[in-house]
Amino acid sequence: MSKNLNSIIEALLFTSDRPLSAYEIHSWLADETLSNIKNALEELQSEYDTMGRSFVLKEVA
Repeated sequence: MSKNLNSIIEALLFTSDRPLSAYEIHSWLADETLSNIKNALEELQSEYDTMGRSFVLKEVA
């Protein structure tokens, strides 16, 4: 997965004042597939786990 995509998604998540769904992120990054966005979110969570970060990504309904 592209580190650039991960960085863009991470920036969107950290600057948003509310939770964002993969579908919302996809609407802003229409050049990316929904599958790529979901994979990037999983990669970010894996990085956070490995680094012992004090936050997690959760899917909201």
